[in-house]
Amino acid sequence: MADSLTKKDPADGSILDKRPTADDDDAKLHDIGLESSGLERNFNTWSLLFMSFCTSVTWEAVSSASAQALTSGGSSSLVWGFVATAVGTMLIALCLAEYSGMIPTAGGQYHYVAKLAPPKYRRIFAWFAGWITMLGWVTCSLAGTFATAMQIQAWAILFSDTYVYERWHTSLIAWSIGLLTSAVSFVGWDSSTHMAEEMTNAAQNLPRTMIANIAVSGLATFPWVIAVAFCFVDLQGVLSGPVGRISPFVQLYYNISGGNQAATIGLTSFLPIISFCGTGTSVISATSRIIWSFARDGGLPAYFSHIDEKTKVPVRSIVLTWGLISALSLIYIGNATAYYGISSATTVALVISYAFPIFINVVWGFKGPRMMPATCGIERRIIRS
Repeated sequence: MADSLTKKDPADGSILDKRPTADDDDAKLHDIGLESSGLERNFNTWSLLFMSFCTSVTWEAVSSASAQALTSGGSSSLVWGFVATAVGTMLIALCLAEYSGMIPTAGGQYHYVAKLAPPKYRRIFAWFAGWITMLGWVTCSLAGTFATAMQIQAWAILFSDTYVYERWHTSLIAWSIGLLTSAVSFVGWDSSTHMAEEMTNAAQNLPRTMIANIAVSGLATFPWVIAVAFCFVDLQGVLSGPVGRISPFVQLYYNISGGNQAATIGLTSFLPIISFCGTGTSVISATSRIIWSFARDGGLPAYFSHIDEKTKVPVRSIVLTWGLISALSLIYIGNATAYYGISSATTVALVISYAFPIFINVVWGFKGPRMMPATCGIERRIIRS
């Protein structure tokens, strides 16, 4: 990793004991060892909270993945599994929010690791955390692209007599749509972390945003989970339909409406609409920022760390993000199993990226700052464990 990650030791009180103010964002970066990014700080707590909510797309993800949960464990698995996931995610968010107050950077998890790990292992651990975070976000975007593409394809299968299903059609739709929606509940909630260098007073506002996002997503989605559990009464009837395996929600509404085209498309169009209008831009923004930050610190070619002077955004990393998703989508044409193996890495990679800095903090002791913008308090040992 670049020297910027290791210029100062986290034991140095000049980094950790400083209370943030509304004007010290660039000074905070300098204390950590980074120069001002050149990005404009256009986000406040509310705007970044809404963006994070879009990238989490928790209730939309439940819509896409509910059939698998119901098939494996029934309605109790869906409902109580969601509750357990929400609680576990909140505990993780409390820990990462604490770190984000100390180190409010777009690098997020790999910067936390760089500051928490012992000097001997700092570079290799930060390098691993950076790659696993980037992998998680790219595959998260890939999975979301196909969730929407398959729903559009399901409409074509049901309502076009001349349409013949081909795997490359899904890839073409995904290629055209670009970066859309997350496909797994409570994955992608750390998007606010990667927008930290575009937020005002990030050291104080970022931890609040992260925690609030989990709370809002969980509370807003739980009623939807209950509704989904009650709607899928005849699960086998849904899954055995023409598009039950491709898009169970489209098949559900198709069955309920008696095969009515307007009702089916109208009632299931919320996912593509949300993908185009909100989630797409949010996901591509977060993914491109982690790529940009990693390039700035030497994990990728410096070419991708460039900030466009006119737009004040990392255009090159945005183009790279789109290119990676497009290329990975083509794998589905040749080998669907290989594609699903790659896209399923979303949850694993992102969970590892969340857990890694916490693991390092636990293994190498609970010695940490007492004066931080956001803290878990005395109970932080229990929460991290």
